[in-house]
Amino acid sequence: MAGGAAVSSGTIVLPNGARTDPTSKGMMRLYLILSLFCLQSANNGFDGSLQGSINAMDQFLKYGFDHGLITAIAYVGQMLAVFFIGPLMDNYGRIKTVGLGSIIILIGVSLQTSATTTAQLMVGRVIGQFGVTLCSSTAPSYIAEMAPPDYRGRITGFYNTCWYLGNIIASWSCYGSINIDSTWAWRLPLALQAVPSLLTLAIVWFMPESPRWLISKGRESEALVILARYHADGDDKAPLVEFEFNEMCASIRADVAAKASYKSPYVQSYVNLVNRRSSFYRTALAVVMAFFGQWSGNAVISYFFSDMLNAAGITSSNTQLLINSIASVVNFICAIFGSQLVDRFGRRTLLLTGFACCVGGMAIVCGGSAGFVEQGSLAASYISVVGILLFQAMFSFFLTSMQVLYAVEVYSNANRATGMGVMNFFMALAIFFNSYVAPIAISALSWKFYIVFIVWDTFEFLTVYFFFVETKNHTLEELDEVFESPNPVKTSLTPKMHELATDMKS
Repeated sequence: MAGGAAVSSGTIVLPNGARTDPTSKGMMRLYLILSLFCLQSANNGFDGSLQGSINAMDQFLKYGFDHGLITAIAYVGQMLAVFFIGPLMDNYGRIKTVGLGSIIILIGVSLQTSATTTAQLMVGRVIGQFGVTLCSSTAPSYIAEMAPPDYRGRITGFYNTCWYLGNIIASWSCYGSINIDSTWAWRLPLALQAVPSLLTLAIVWFMPESPRWLISKGRESEALVILARYHADGDDKAPLVEFEFNEMCASIRADVAAKASYKSPYVQSYVNLVNRRSSFYRTALAVVMAFFGQWSGNAVISYFFSDMLNAAGITSSNTQLLINSIASVVNFICAIFGSQLVDRFGRRTLLLTGFACCVGGMAIVCGGSAGFVEQGSLAASYISVVGILLFQAMFSFFLTSMQVLYAVEVYSNANRATGMGVMNFFMALAIFFNSYVAPIAISALSWKFYIVFIVWDTFEFLTVYFFFVETKNHTLEELDEVFESPNPVKTSLTPKMHELATDMKS
């Protein structure tokens, strides 16, 4: 290995000087490229937030659509996409998959915007969500695979914070169009979802392909050029580039050799997610994170929010929509700042702190809700409103960036494409529960339902402490060794001489 002296990293060796300059020309170009892929998260946030706002519009209600079916049918598109994500990403690459997903989104948006019947709107929702899922599963994988190892956490963590960007655009577009006295009050926000996909289609074909995918297809010289251009300003002899390239080749060649013996590559790609102890461990962590990201109370904590605002004298639907819109902006800012701490403090620290905050925040909201619901206490309603806003801000700060980042990192190169599809499948199940089961439970238990989440969030904290590995300071390939070890958590926390992110000053 070139690059002079080396320092030990378990059985991996990282050469001295193998660090990324975050202000180099190559990294500046890389930031621009990855920002396009962050748009896919914004599109996901827009799609996930828009229908709820539109369902509250009088102009939409008067049209006679079946709101329950329209909302529920989106999960069909998300679950159907799961079975195509792996084959598309593995066979055709990350770039073409995002491009295809964007085309499918535009078809779905066209059908929804021009809809005159519930059936047409439902078909548009299924097709649109299918495309959104393709893009939102592929984009974080691409970002993690393109980012240099010492900045992977903060760059990939930033991806999911852009969900709030889509949420903000959806909220403010509905707030701005609510006074239009025609069906364009809801058609216009729907049409706006086409903008990110149009921008993606115009640019994505000129983006570099993932070096790891190129290596898996035997195009190693192209992969080396890409790594050198964006990680070392074109120097293919730079210590970091040589280290990354050699490590990727060693890992991916073994995967390619194994795949050559598969009789049914498609079926085997799913079997490989659970057929070994290390693979099962990785998949379990990703699936658990999919549920934790949706079941921490963030989706149900604001159930009584509108009633509490009414009790506090804030009864205007426009004012309440404005408050929600402002809260989205605050949460976005919190999520951005939180994502930049990922490489400094590590994934476990942020997850543990985040779930601890969820327990405390949920306790405040539970107590305030009890006082409001049982006694009609105005003071309790104020406490709950503040508690809800604080809970959302803390969740955004500590956990939003983790929801996708952690799953992308724990999967191996060979299993990442299929694994992200599976993760999205279980995430859809979790969201479905929030949308259709949680309201029934809240209706039956009222504020007592929050007690369930206090207990559940405590369980999440303990699960992270005992079972979640630390991915900080490990390259994606080095994590193979972590999961193969007898005690992955202990191995991941073992101090190394080349702790990539610990001493970062930027």
